[in-house]
Amino acid sequence: MLLDTCLTVQYRGRPSVLDQLRLAIQPGEIVGLAGESGSGKSTLALSLLRLHESGATLTGRIGFNGTDLLRLPPSAMRAIRGRDIALVPQSPLQSLNPCLRIGAQLHEAWHVHQPSRDGAERIRQALADATLPTSADFLRLFPHQLSVGMAQRVLIAMAVLHRPKLLIADEATSALDLITQSEILALFRRLSHAHGAALLFITHDLAAAGDLCARIGILHRGAIVEFAPAEEIFHHPTHEYTRRLVAALPAQLRRPPVTATT
Repeated sequence: MLLDTCLTVQYRGRPSVLDQLRLAIQPGEIVGLAGESGSGKSTLALSLLRLHESGATLTGRIGFNGTDLLRLPPSAMRAIRGRDIALVPQSPLQSLNPCLRIGAQLHEAWHVHQPSRDGAERIRQALADATLPTSADFLRLFPHQLSVGMAQRVLIAMAVLHRPKLLIADEATSALDLITQSEILALFRRLSHAHGAALLFITHDLAAAGDLCARIGILHRGAIVEFAPAEEIFHHPTHEYTRRLVAALPAQLRRPPVTATT
């Protein structure tokens, strides 16, 4: 098992944001986590990297590749972030540094974990993997000179730079138009297969999760209330909240049942 969690996140005087949330992901697996705003999705994404807000208390276990991340000292956790576990956040133009050129930001991301090695070839490969230009002219651009879709691809290139074992995409398609979203979903699928990386795709968009993920967890009020193969989520949901999510989808976005073949 690559990721195996039982996690509670609390703030003093408030109900738990996450309540003994259990999540297990195998190496190379693509898993979706869907839920409404306020259900705890982004809290989970940041907590897995121990980037939670000040004042939050994390208890339980974040098992990653045989190590409990909650027991690691800060220095060991910094060595894992970006190298073994990488995050693709939402709002790409806000996540990139507006004062630095794209090339400088990629080189900084490389040298955090590889200070003594030249990362030019790996950066070129990461850009190519994300279907971005690899030219010097592109690397000299500033974030405001990119479209939202290209900026999101830069963040993805940055995330896969060190070939992480786990990629966390937190609402990574929420700011994109439908065509660009479809392209990004295909890119995530291709990168996961090419590098053998597991992907946790966190979203409020159940239809997008159904397009990408083999299994989907439904997050509601800080707990996963249902976790099943995508086809079961869409066609045989067992929890009332899951049934409401599926029913709320436009008819054209509901997945057709799988036809058995011989």
